[in-house]
Amino acid sequence: MEKEIVKIAYSQMRHNMYDYNRKHGIGYHSPDKPEVPNLYAVIVYKDRQWKDHEGNFISYPLESRSYKVYNLVGKHFTPTMNGNSLWGSALDGTDSDVRLDQYDWDVDYCYMLEQN
Repeated sequence: MEKEIVKIAYSQMRHNMYDYNRKHGIGYHSPDKPEVPNLYAVIVYKDRQWKDHEGNFISYPLESRSYKVYNLVGKHFTPTMNGNSLWGSALDGTDSDVRLDQYDWDVDYCYMLEQN
């Protein structure tokens, strides 16, 4: 049985990541803290916002427009940094290590993944 996801707003996901890093003393150049597990989330972008070279809308499957991010990727979730770099990888494996903050894609929703 597949676990049901709980959709949350992007602002809530960002708050969760930022707060997790702050509570655990994790900064951009912090030493590795193997005792603190990473926190993962998925950002799902809205469909029908991409166009081909002729201006026709292209529809992408859900997993192609869903990107997994985690609390240590870039400066986006780091309390000690003013930067905004946010990196993620598509769930279908077609895009990896994409700098998501450089695109003007509309977020549909986010969800947190369980920690292992």
